[in-house]
Amino acid sequence: MAVPFEEPGIQVITLSLVSIATLLSFVSLMLGLFSTWTGKDPLPTRIRNRLRRTPASAEDFRLRGIALMLTGAAVMLVVSLVTINVVNVIALGSISGYAAYAPWASVAFPRATVFFVNTVAVLAALACFSGAYALSVRVRYIGRQPSTGPLQGAPPA
Repeated sequence: MAVPFEEPGIQVITLSLVSIATLLSFVSLMLGLFSTWTGKDPLPTRIRNRLRRTPASAEDFRLRGIALMLTGAAVMLVVSLVTINVVNVIALGSISGYAAYAPWASVAFPRATVFFVNTVAVLAALACFSGAYALSVRVRYIGRQPSTGPLQGAPPA
Protein backbone atom coordinates (compact mmCIF):
# COMPACT_ATOMS: atom_id res chain seq x y z
CA MET A 1 0.00 0.00 0.00
CA ALA A 2 1.43 3.38 -1.00
CA VAL A 3 1.76 6.03 1.66
CA PRO A 4 0.16 9.31 0.59
CA PHE A 5 2.36 12.39 0.41
CA GLU A 6 0.10 14.14 2.90
CA GLU A 7 1.67 12.16 5.74
CA PRO A 8 3.89 14.46 7.83
CA GLY A 9 6.69 11.88 7.86
CA ILE A 10 6.97 11.86 4.06
CA GLN A 11 7.20 15.64 4.00
CA VAL A 12 9.88 15.66 6.70
CA ILE A 13 11.90 13.05 4.79
CA THR A 14 11.55 15.07 1.58
CA LEU A 15 12.70 18.26 3.26
CA SER A 16 15.61 16.39 4.92
CA LEU A 17 16.80 15.09 1.55
CA VAL A 18 16.40 18.58 0.13
CA SER A 19 18.62 19.90 2.93
CA ILE A 20 21.34 17.37 2.10
CA ALA A 21 21.14 18.25 -1.60
CA THR A 22 21.39 21.94 -0.72
CA LEU A 23 24.52 21.30 1.33
CA LEU A 24 26.13 19.31 -1.50
CA SER A 25 25.28 21.97 -4.06
CA PHE A 26 26.73 24.66 -1.80
CA VAL A 27 29.95 22.61 -1.49
CA SER A 28 30.02 22.30 -5.29
CA LEU A 29 29.63 26.07 -5.60
CA MET A 30 32.47 26.73 -3.16
CA LEU A 31 34.82 24.20 -4.79
CA GLY A 32 34.06 25.68 -8.20
CA LEU A 33 34.60 29.21 -6.94
CA PHE A 34 37.97 28.29 -5.43
CA SER A 35 39.05 26.49 -8.58
CA THR A 36 37.95 29.40 -10.77
CA TRP A 37 39.75 32.03 -8.71
CA THR A 38 43.02 30.17 -8.17
CA GLY A 39 43.29 27.85 -11.16
CA LYS A 40 44.25 25.04 -8.76
CA ASP A 41 42.62 21.84 -7.64
CA PRO A 42 40.45 22.44 -4.55
CA LEU A 43 40.35 18.79 -3.51
CA PRO A 44 42.50 17.42 -0.68
CA THR A 45 45.52 15.31 -1.66
CA ARG A 46 43.95 12.05 -0.41
CA ILE A 47 40.96 12.50 -2.72
CA ARG A 48 43.05 13.89 -5.59
CA ASN A 49 45.30 10.80 -5.59
CA ARG A 50 42.30 8.54 -6.15
CA LEU A 51 41.20 10.32 -9.33
CA ARG A 52 42.18 8.84 -12.68
CA ARG A 53 42.75 12.13 -14.43
CA THR A 54 43.08 15.84 -13.70
CA PRO A 55 42.66 18.96 -15.79
CA ALA A 56 45.73 19.66 -17.93
CA SER A 57 46.32 23.33 -17.12
CA ALA A 58 45.26 26.19 -14.85
CA GLU A 59 42.82 27.33 -17.54
CA ASP A 60 41.27 23.86 -17.58
CA PHE A 61 40.93 24.01 -13.78
CA ARG A 62 39.12 27.32 -14.19
CA LEU A 63 36.76 25.87 -16.81
CA ARG A 64 36.03 22.91 -14.56
CA GLY A 65 35.43 25.33 -11.68
CA ILE A 66 32.88 27.28 -13.71
CA ALA A 67 31.19 24.00 -14.66
CA LEU A 68 31.08 23.02 -10.96
CA MET A 69 29.52 26.37 -10.06
CA LEU A 70 26.88 26.04 -12.78
CA THR A 71 26.07 22.50 -11.64
CA GLY A 72 25.78 23.64 -8.03
CA ALA A 73 23.48 26.49 -9.06
CA ALA A 74 21.33 24.10 -11.09
CA VAL A 75 21.02 21.70 -8.16
CA MET A 76 20.06 24.62 -5.90
CA LEU A 77 17.35 25.59 -8.38
CA VAL A 78 16.00 22.04 -8.46
CA VAL A 79 16.08 21.97 -4.65
CA SER A 80 14.16 25.24 -4.53
CA LEU A 81 11.65 23.75 -6.98
CA VAL A 82 11.09 20.73 -4.73
CA THR A 83 10.84 22.97 -1.67
CA ILE A 84 8.29 25.21 -3.38
CA ASN A 85 6.19 22.19 -4.28
CA VAL A 86 6.35 20.72 -0.77
CA VAL A 87 5.47 24.07 0.82
CA ASN A 88 2.72 24.49 -1.76
CA VAL A 89 1.20 21.15 -0.75
CA ILE A 90 1.44 22.09 2.93
CA ALA A 91 0.18 25.66 2.56
CA LEU A 92 -2.60 25.25 0.01
CA GLY A 93 -4.19 22.31 1.74
CA SER A 94 -7.65 21.67 0.40
CA ILE A 95 -7.33 24.30 -2.37
CA SER A 96 -4.98 22.10 -4.38
CA GLY A 97 -6.81 18.87 -3.58
CA TYR A 98 -4.45 17.73 -0.82
CA ALA A 99 -5.34 17.49 2.84
CA ALA A 100 -2.21 18.88 4.46
CA TYR A 101 -1.69 19.88 8.07
CA ALA A 102 -0.89 23.58 7.55
CA PRO A 103 -2.39 26.06 10.00
CA TRP A 104 -5.28 28.29 8.92
CA ALA A 105 -3.11 31.42 8.98
CA SER A 106 -0.58 30.06 6.48
CA VAL A 107 0.09 31.90 3.25
CA ALA A 108 -1.76 30.46 0.27
CA PHE A 109 0.09 30.98 -3.01
CA PRO A 110 -1.96 31.44 -6.18
CA ARG A 111 -1.65 28.51 -8.56
CA ALA A 112 -0.51 30.73 -11.44
CA THR A 113 2.34 32.10 -9.31
CA VAL A 114 3.48 28.64 -8.26
CA PHE A 115 3.34 27.42 -11.86
CA PHE A 116 5.31 30.46 -13.10
CA VAL A 117 8.01 30.08 -10.44
CA ASN A 118 8.27 26.35 -11.12
CA THR A 119 8.60 26.94 -14.86
CA VAL A 120 11.28 29.60 -14.43
CA ALA A 121 13.21 27.40 -11.99
CA VAL A 122 13.10 24.40 -14.35
CA LEU A 123 14.22 26.45 -17.36
CA ALA A 124 17.03 28.10 -15.40
CA ALA A 125 18.19 24.73 -14.05
CA LEU A 126 18.19 23.26 -17.57
CA ALA A 127 20.21 26.23 -18.82
CA CYS A 128 22.73 25.81 -15.99
CA PHE A 129 23.05 22.05 -16.58
CA SER A 130 23.47 22.61 -20.33
CA GLY A 131 26.09 25.31 -19.79
CA ALA A 132 27.97 23.12 -17.32
CA TYR A 133 27.99 20.25 -19.80
CA ALA A 134 29.17 22.49 -22.64
CA LEU A 135 32.03 23.80 -20.51
CA SER A 136 33.01 20.41 -19.11
CA VAL A 137 33.34 19.01 -22.64
CA ARG A 138 35.95 21.69 -23.38
CA VAL A 139 38.17 20.74 -20.39
CA ARG A 140 41.30 18.80 -21.39
CA TYR A 141 42.36 16.11 -18.95
CA ILE A 142 45.64 14.28 -18.40
CA GLY A 143 46.06 10.87 -16.81
CA ARG A 144 47.57 10.71 -13.34
CA GLN A 145 49.21 7.30 -13.73
CA PRO A 146 52.36 7.20 -15.86
CA SER A 147 52.41 4.75 -18.72
CA THR A 148 54.72 1.82 -17.92
CA GLY A 149 54.20 -0.55 -20.81
CA PRO A 150 53.55 -0.54 -24.54
CA LEU A 151 50.31 0.97 -25.76
CA GLN A 152 47.47 -1.49 -26.15
CA GLY A 153 46.69 -2.16 -29.78
CA ALA A 154 49.84 -0.46 -31.08
CA PRO A 155 51.96 -2.42 -33.55
CA PRO A 156 55.45 -3.42 -32.35
CA ALA A 157 58.25 -1.12 -33.45
